[in-house]
Amino acid sequence: MVLVGLLSPATPSRAELVYDNSENNLGVFLTEPHEFGDEISFAGSARTLSSIAISIVGETNLPPATTGRLRIYQLDGPPLASAPGIRSPGLLIYQSDEFPVRPGVFPLRILDLAVPVPNRIAWTVEFTGAGLLEGQRAGLQVYHPPVVGQSFRDYWVRTPTGFDLFLLNSGFAASFAARFEALPDPPVTLSPTLQPDGTARLQLSGPIGSEHILEFSTDGNTNTWRTLTLLSLATNATATFHDTLPGSASNRVYRTRQAPFPGQTCLIESISRLTNGAAQLTLVGSRNSRHMLEVSPNLIDWTPLDLIRLQGTTLAYQDPFAVGSTEPRFYRTRSSAEAQPLYQIQSIRREADRSVTVVCRRVFGPTSVLMQASTDLIHWVPIGSVRFTTPEATFRDGGAATLQRRFYRLLAN
Repeated sequence: MVLVGLLSPATPSRAELVYDNSENNLGVFLTEPHEFGDEISFAGSARTLSSIAISIVGETNLPPATTGRLRIYQLDGPPLASAPGIRSPGLLIYQSDEFPVRPGVFPLRILDLAVPVPNRIAWTVEFTGAGLLEGQRAGLQVYHPPVVGQSFRDYWVRTPTGFDLFLLNSGFAASFAARFEALPDPPVTLSPTLQPDGTARLQLSGPIGSEHILEFSTDGNTNTWRTLTLLSLATNATATFHDTLPGSASNRVYRTRQAPFPGQTCLIESISRLTNGAAQLTLVGSRNSRHMLEVSPNLIDWTPLDLIRLQGTTLAYQDPFAVGSTEPRFYRTRSSAEAQPLYQIQSIRREADRSVTVVCRRVFGPTSVLMQASTDLIHWVPIGSVRFTTPEATFRDGGAATLQRRFYRLLAN
């Protein structure tokens, strides 16, 4: 078996400064009764954190038993209801021991770390034992802008219902004093193991938080690569895949390439036809991610089909519209970050009294939508609203009884 893998270049041991927000002090600090912190993007290429430094403020009458705890999260949690394109802090990458907090400016430095991280993270601090009144609080110093790396103007707070974004009333950018150093990542390697039945078991190793697309070729010259699956190192430094195709160990050449958008990748692993004629797709992607599934008859004209939600890393999806279809149906996925409201008219039928019943489906968007009608596909008039209490809703058009034909469309209010 021939194997092609991605190998990182030789890595020096010197730490690299990947984030620095310790120069532009805005002269204020932020305090919250809940866990809160900053979303940042790292500079450079090193992604194994080796040291962290943050700046904490304790007011004069801070209770003596006050402690703090620092956490680092991957931004792979549930999307915000108010902004579906923004993912909240999800997977806990690192948690420090509790540390004491004292009055004054308290610099905290954590050394000798070896924590692999993605390009963007959220880091937070939770204070325990601090007071809520002025003079008794603990908080973080506000600095902006960073001189290395990037930070957004808003900040995360873990409310009782989950993480949400907030802005400072003063108009200050809510970036907090911090410095992160990192060592270069370990190399990405792909190792095969020949199985007794002639199949291949592949083990991928690399930085935690990375995603890799596994590909194979059968032409011997590796001119044609086909996607096999997506391997995610979200929580571990290794992942395995068993290629169960008979003889795969001798007939296939393998390689990996890094997913261009970690945490937002969704691959269609397989497509099969069910006995009822529907198409079943097997999709693999990142946990808690959303993707737009589109369909085309010719690989040129693409139509939104559904909004896919992956709670785990795999999903079996059925396309009932493939039943009885006489034209080809090609599928693709794309990011849902810019997804517009999506509704579908599933059926239109003429009733005995010549009124028309329109069955509608809500895929993504507000629960109230405007129904419009036309007799020529040029001039459209509103004829009512459709309200979705479930994914499917029915609209009755009594005004169509005297018309020979009528077209319908849905518009988000």
